[in-house]
This record gives sequence, structure tokens and C-alpha cells, in this order.
Amino acid sequence: MKTLFAVSFAIVSLAACANTQSVKSATMGSPIFMSEDVTIERQRPSMPNTVELNWDGSDRLYGAVTIDYISGMSQRAYLFEEPNQTVFRPMLTWALSRADLQAPTNLAARYGLQIEFSELDSDFLGADLAGKTTATYRLVDRKLGTTVYENEISSNYVALNPRLNEDDASMEYDISSRAFAATQSAFLNYAVSEGLVVEAINNNEGLTDFFDGPITEASQATWDDVYQTYFWASGISIVAGPTVVLARQLNPMNYLSLKFNDRVFAKDQAQTRFGALSQSGLSDRNGAERARQVNAQILAQSITLFLMDLSAKEGVEVTHILPCDGSSKTTEEWHTLLMAGKSVRSDDCTKYDHDPDASGFGMASWGR
Repeated sequence: MKTLFAVSFAIVSLAACANTQSVKSATMGSPIFMSEDVTIERQRPSMPNTVELNWDGSDRLYGAVTIDYISGMSQRAYLFEEPNQTVFRPMLTWALSRADLQAPTNLAARYGLQIEFSELDSDFLGADLAGKTTATYRLVDRKLGTTVYENEISSNYVALNPRLNEDDASMEYDISSRAFAATQSAFLNYAVSEGLVVEAINNNEGLTDFFDGPITEASQATWDDVYQTYFWASGISIVAGPTVVLARQLNPMNYLSLKFNDRVFAKDQAQTRFGALSQSGLSDRNGAERARQVNAQILAQSITLFLMDLSAKEGVEVTHILPCDGSSKTTEEWHTLLMAGKSVRSDDCTKYDHDPDASGFGMASWGR
């Protein structure tokens, strides 16, 4: 009960003093609340993809790679959510295809990709779940049996549990304020009806006759019951919101990555600023879902670092992506890159259809 009231007070303080920076900062300094740094970070948009890797016909690996084998990784997750081939293989195949490395047929697959995981760890218990991998990526010429590429790639990621934050304070306030308002309204209606209307009718002979009175008044025992119900209902409504929020936060399934269903991938990607290269990010509150997000991040990071290293070793240059906004600055960047012999493309131009009603932002100027 003490914990409930402590959390209730903290949440109410955050909700009531949301615009008081000193109180907000002090509340966010509590270990049960989301820190100010994370609160700010969750508002920031992800960084855009500004370059991409594409092999072309001049590269020996273009359309000539197939997955040979993956070792050191289970075929699937069992009791707990953990990195496995059911997750990794589709991600790897998709990445090879996007980079134009994936061979269309077995005959075209001159090179076999061998991946050997020597380290594959992910937390299954806790608030912030971490994961890391170390794997040797090797490309072998399937005809000659020679190794054309080999390197050890490591990845790591920490999925941050979204602790109590202003979203929780908002939900707590909505639940408690509505219940509290309903309690006050019900008591006020009863008090006005019994304490004013009935008294007025019984104390006025004309009204008494009109309503065939006198009307039976509530006894003192009834009023005592009403007062007791009112005070209890008011108190319960105040703690109702914090109780719901606390129950959601203390749910043991938020801290265990138990595998209860056949879901392989997370419903949503973890909130990261640098995509697969991020080493931390705000994740889902549910433990199993957060673990799936960890799995996706450490495996995507491993694949990304492998392709970056492979392109550097093979001398494959990146393609630069510029906005399709038609601005003079973009045109200048495009021209500079082309003059330097770089590959350039624009992003999705269909996203740049401007609002026909956007005629300008108006302001008053008269009399100033």
C-alpha cells in the first residue's frame, strides 16, 4: 500500500506539475520514471537513409551469392525469445537481395556465404534487455573451394524498457479525474435532491399539498451511509488511475521474455535514431516483445556491418540518396556528386506533392 501511495503521489505530481520544470526534473530523476534524456530522445525522428549499397554487373559478387550454412545458432526459439535462424535467415536473404548479391538460381550462385556465430547472447530477464553477437562471415568460391572474403563481425544493442512517463501520467489523470468527477456529481445531485428540494417541499405548505406531501426525508443513518460511500468513492477514484498504471508497470510479463506464441518478429521495430546501427533504443513494455526487438536489432546490425565491410573490401561505392525537393541546394549537391563520379538517386518523389492550399503563413501587420 505504501508503494501504491508513493507511486500515486509521484504520478500525480508529474501530471499536476507538468509545466514546472524543477518538479518534472526531480520526478524524472526517480529510477521508476523515464529519464529526461530518454524522454527527449523518444520525441526525435529517426535519421534518414542517405546512402545505400548496390552491387552491379561489374562486381564479381553481383547476383552470385547464396547462403551456404549458418552455425552456432538454433533453428528456432523455444522457452525464451532468443536470436534464431527463423528470424535471421529471412533478414539475411532480404538484405542480400536488396544489395543485388542474391543469386537467382543455384547455378548462378558462384559464392557461398558461411556464417559461424561464436557468441550469441540475449537477456531473458530484466527491465532493459541487452543482446550481442560475434560471428565470422566467410564467402567461399563454390567451384574452386577458395575463400574470397572472411571477417569477424560483432554487434550489440540495449532495448530500454519505457518506464513511467507522461503518457502514464495522462492515462492516470484521465481515469481518476473522470471517476472523481462522477462521484462528486452523484453526491451533489443527492445532496441537492434530499437536502434542498425535499426540505423546501416539506417546509412549504403550498408545495407540500401540491406534491401530496410531506415527502419522507432521509434518516440520519441514511445520510451517514451516503457520506461514507461518498468519501470511499472519492478516495478510490483518486487512487484508481495510479493503481491501473502501477499494475501495468508491475506486470511480471514485462520483465520476462517467455515465448507464449508462435510470433517470430516483433510487431513494431524498436524506436532508434540510427536504424540497425543504433546500440540502444526505446522498446516495448512487454518483455517478450522487447526481446524480439533486441533479436531483430542485433541481427540487423550484424548484417549491416558485414555488408559495409564487404563493400569496402570489394571496392563497391555507395549510392547517395538526395531529397526530391527541387531546391537549389539539392541541385548543387547532386551536381557535385555526379561531377565526382558518384552514384546518386532521389528518394520517393511522390511524397513531395505540396498542399495546394498552402498559399503562405499569414500574420497581422497593420498598426504595428
